[in-house]
Amino acid sequence: MTTTEAKAYIELYGATSTPPELSSSEINQLITACIDENGEVPDDMLNQCVADVWLIKTGRVTDHHDVTVNGRTFQASQVKAHCEERERFFRRRLPVRVS
Repeated sequence: MTTTEAKAYIELYGATSTPPELSSSEINQLITACIDENGEVPDDMLNQCVADVWLIKTGRVTDHHDVTVNGRTFQASQVKAHCEERERFFRRRLPVRVS
């Protein structure tokens, strides 16, 4: 897969434009780490990149807390739990490597 196609896949499945967002530069760094000797991103590395996106998002919301204002509660812990679940989902999709 070309880097352009890989970036589109990562942006879609990593919800990179949804808070907490990842910048284009951060996405490019993830892609660069996955490029093979042909200058492309192997399909089996795409889920690794997306899982890494969700791990980064989890880290960014870790210090957020649940708050109640005017009787309405915002549960930031649910955002963190969602990010963790998405990371686990994409990690489970990685190929099993036997050494």
